[in-house]
Amino acid sequence: MFEHFRLEVAKEQKPIRIDQYIVSKIKYSTRNKVQNAIKNKTVLVNNKSVKAHYFLKPDDIITIYFSKPPNDKKIAAQDLKIDIIYEDDSLIILNKPSGMLVHPTISEHQNTLLNGLLYHFEHSNTPNLLQSPGIVHRIDKNTSGLMVVAKNKISLKVLSEYFYHHTIKRKYIALVYGELKTSSGIINANIDNNLNSAKAVISKDGKRSITHYKVIKKNKYFSLVECELETGRTHQIRIHFEHIGHPLFGDNIYNKGVVSLDFNSSEIEQLKEAGQFLHSYYIKFNHPETNHEIEFEIKKPNIFDYIFEIFNNKD
Repeated sequence: MFEHFRLEVAKEQKPIRIDQYIVSKIKYSTRNKVQNAIKNKTVLVNNKSVKAHYFLKPDDIITIYFSKPPNDKKIAAQDLKIDIIYEDDSLIILNKPSGMLVHPTISEHQNTLLNGLLYHFEHSNTPNLLQSPGIVHRIDKNTSGLMVVAKNKISLKVLSEYFYHHTIKRKYIALVYGELKTSSGIINANIDNNLNSAKAVISKDGKRSITHYKVIKKNKYFSLVECELETGRTHQIRIHFEHIGHPLFGDNIYNKGVVSLDFNSSEIEQLKEAGQFLHSYYIKFNHPETNHEIEFEIKKPNIFDYIFEIFNNKD
């Protein structure tokens, strides 16, 4: 199992050894843990492995794969009946349900996607199978939809590079508050992600972040939108739509400026408490071993349309 991080060195950063820098940026890491990762060539700078004594330069991009989750506890395999859309000897495409964590945390170490994948790997006859699932990207606990998992070393390397270079095409469906005035648009706002905080912010000094969107349907209460990521920052869609004044329905973090729905319903309140209405419905990329283009698309959960129609028929 791998815990994946990506760090971009600031322009004003003074020379510093890479192991010291990583320890200062990732709160649960240790010098020994980082040096072991460097020795195993799972720390890359500008997509190349380096030595522990490498001194970082401004604008260097660091990719890190720690071989254990943050709590370093043994993760139990569980038969969670993962919804696998496609599988071959290289990779898995799955449909993650809303409410499921991808990785265990200190407080939650059961019923996560990793628990289910470990069980699936234990019962697999795939040749050259990784000892632990190659989770090369994540979606939030309360986001549903398509994810990619590597099964061998080749696919792990290639798929990681795809996500690093943003060459995988991904589309999401989101239910956002309010009536968007334009039928399509581009949100171009830099995002600053703090690894020690749950919330990212818009900042001119942040990382380049671009979301394309197209309105599927709308009323005065909600807009149902298709979102395509040009970049892939943590919480990108959520923070971008908050930034333009249309946060996602159910988002309990990025929800600044939400107007009252003027609709008293215990059912709506319960649905809102379930988390942001965001669904990863489409993905396309070249197969990591055959190089053939593959794409997958799944329907959004019916609850998206259900909420929209309740308010569509309100007046």
